[in-house]
Amino acid sequence: MDMDMNTMAVFAGVVVIGLLIFRLIFKTALKIIGGTLVFGIIIIAFLVGTGKMDMSNFKVSAADFKLMDMNELYCGENGIDKVICDCIVKPLDEKLHARYTASEIEDLKKNKMLWLKEIYSILKEHKGDFKRRLQEQGAEGKWDDFVNQFIGIGIDMQAEKAFGELKE
Repeated sequence: MDMDMNTMAVFAGVVVIGLLIFRLIFKTALKIIGGTLVFGIIIIAFLVGTGKMDMSNFKVSAADFKLMDMNELYCGENGIDKVICDCIVKPLDEKLHARYTASEIEDLKKNKMLWLKEIYSILKEHKGDFKRRLQEQGAEGKWDDFVNQFIGIGIDMQAEKAFGELKE
């Protein structure tokens, strides 16, 4: 296999140009990935700074929508508030089970908006009962704490306004 000088020069030129193109593509890809990462960090920092994303209790944020199982969130082994569990969540759960079968509840949980609409309906209908239970425990302020978790979780503005109206 005998190569002349011209063939070797062309081959070397193709290799060098190929390496330059690869380097350019690699550098551009790194810049795009890095820029996206920096932009994402800036957005998250902005959301945390403005209070739109609650990092102190991330269990209740939109990114990890645990509201679908409030029993686990409030009453489970690592429940975050025993008073809310006893005064709101357990009675709310009883009212849900009085209206629906277990399979109907599971179907409701699959549609976040329908589930939240039903939760809102029961909270509004029995607000006085829930607040009376909290008052008996000396924890009137817990009502607003409970209702606040529904605000800012990525549901439409009308639904968020409705939940906001549950507060006093």
